[in-house]
Amino acid sequence: MRILHIDFMGNGSAYWGRTLSSMCDLYVFLPITSNIPDMSAALNTKPTHIVCGGGFYAFANDAQEQLQMLSHYKQNNNVAGFSYYGDGGTDLQSMGFYMQLYLNKIVDVIFCSSDDAVNVCRENGIKSEYKPHPVPDLFFNFNQPLPLIWDWCFTGNHQSERHKIISLAKTISSNCIIRGLGHKIAVPQSSYEETAIIYRHSKIVLNITISECISLSRYFSDRLPMALCGGRFCLTNYQKNLEMVFKRGKHLDWYSSEDELKDKMIYYINNDNVREEIAKNGYFLAKDTFTMKKLLSYFLATAEKINNEKTNE
Repeated sequence: MRILHIDFMGNGSAYWGRTLSSMCDLYVFLPITSNIPDMSAALNTKPTHIVCGGGFYAFANDAQEQLQMLSHYKQNNNVAGFSYYGDGGTDLQSMGFYMQLYLNKIVDVIFCSSDDAVNVCRENGIKSEYKPHPVPDLFFNFNQPLPLIWDWCFTGNHQSERHKIISLAKTISSNCIIRGLGHKIAVPQSSYEETAIIYRHSKIVLNITISECISLSRYFSDRLPMALCGGRFCLTNYQKNLEMVFKRGKHLDWYSSEDELKDKMIYYINNDNVREEIAKNGYFLAKDTFTMKKLLSYFLATAEKINNEKTNE
């Protein structure tokens, strides 16, 4: 198996690359900003699989010639391809445009983090499935607990609705840590590794979805599985159809109002046994559902199956 992986150069794509490279004979990473000679060199490695990460959607509009090269290579070779759309779906109309213009000529299937994005793909004639965000396997650390320093934490960029929830949470306990761009001048954006450590030192990992994503079916950001895979308790805002993925009070808990948030924070900060039992259950669900190697193996196998079905038609 020879994999060509196209994405942003970033923290998340690095873990995808580490996992994919362990699963193939040859792995080539191509940044989305690559020029035509780089694309030509990548295709000369004769990839058998094309993987388009989330950054591909930003790449598409400014690299039409490179995309035509990919499309031509796909059409003339027995190549399986998949993409992962992990954004909340705040620009699903543009996503539909990319489906019609580019992706349906390059990939066989798109895996999405919301049912709404899946529907956009299918409406544009491309096979799609719902799958949650993959989490790097090395972040699963239930058997190596760290001391609980903070009552709660939040990681994510500043948004006005998030600021309101964070301010409310601070009235319950100021023993907290917040990371992400825009909260304060000196507050940094945390890496995957830093985020994992912050979560493991916190009693409660607070997940706050921005308003334009809150109605998306089964959507949640990678913050949520990142919390569970470290064996920590997650308290999240309610998301449409979240109960299709998690059992409330067993794997995590959610709130639907400010009063409910306050009550639950007070309860879980002060009830260690209940909180830690839920955290344990959430960890084992995450380990069975969200590990990167398991999900990427499934993505590759599904793309192969669909590609072979097309070839044999």
